[in-house]
Amino acid sequence: MVDAVPMEEYRLRLSAVLSGCQALRAPEPGDGRDYRIHDAARVAFDAGCGRVKEARRSIIARTAEGQGMSEFPRPVEEWQAHLAEGRLMLQRSRSTGRFLFYPRIAAPGSGARDLEWVRASGRGTVHATTVVRRKPPEPSYNVVLVDLEEGVRLMSEVVDTAPDAVAIGMAVRARIDRDGPVPRLVFVREAIDG
Repeated sequence: MVDAVPMEEYRLRLSAVLSGCQALRAPEPGDGRDYRIHDAARVAFDAGCGRVKEARRSIIARTAEGQGMSEFPRPVEEWQAHLAEGRLMLQRSRSTGRFLFYPRIAAPGSGARDLEWVRASGRGTVHATTVVRRKPPEPSYNVVLVDLEEGVRLMSEVVDTAPDAVAIGMAVRARIDRDGPVPRLVFVREAIDG
């Protein structure tokens, strides 16, 4: 196993290996180059990539050990477990207060790892929609991008409305569909009071 290296040294090593890749372009057939030289260089490059990948795994493993984590958190699995329990949860950074979706280990931009799971309102607005038309007898369905009140955008389906009737700006509410092998997040049209 390769010893872990500081991140900056890892980046320098990776840069050196990847810059070597530029010089290893495959020769064109009939150009008179010796293919054996290219093959030997490719084998050396692949071995270098293997060392870099192994070093990266070692760095990640040591980071996990240093933070007391027995294994990496699996945010997507956590999110799916919340759905299975009937809860729509989103991650929020404690330091910035910003909500995140797709589930992840660190906040994009800041890299903050202070993420917590918070119950979401489930209310949103259709940002974009399209209809997927299938050959009969299969029904057509819609695919939508929904902006939740919390400020995240996600892809789903509006299930209680004809695919062609779904419109941009339509108010929707999240619902967890448990009909399939795994629960999935879908949306229904929001009831208008009054």
